[in-house]
Amino acid sequence: MLSVTLNASGIAPDEIIHTDHIQCAMTIPFLFLTILQSGILGALMTFTSQPWYSDYSASVIRWGLTPLQDQQFAGLVMWIFGGTVFTLLTIGYFAAWLHALELRSLQQLHHRDALRAHQELK
Repeated sequence: MLSVTLNASGIAPDEIIHTDHIQCAMTIPFLFLTILQSGILGALMTFTSQPWYSDYSASVIRWGLTPLQDQQFAGLVMWIFGGTVFTLLTIGYFAAWLHALELRSLQQLHHRDALRAHQELK
């Protein structure tokens, strides 16, 4: 799932794994805030009782929708599909961050073991 999420975002999994763990950790709050912002805006657009933009009234009639229905549909798309994409990206970056921390811990263990072995040879 991580590779699907990262490939959908245009980021190769190898690029994420070899990046600094701080970069992955700093991306997570920004994605979370984007989820909140787009989710709130999508929910407001979906549950409002009047259209916000009257300029689109003529263009939506061709589709057989009222301006309010068009706005509510746009809110659902933003809320559900946008939220899903950003949630998957957040999960992907969180998994990449945990993986980067694990690699860093393993490197520190190997370095410590190598120092001990070197000291024992002396």
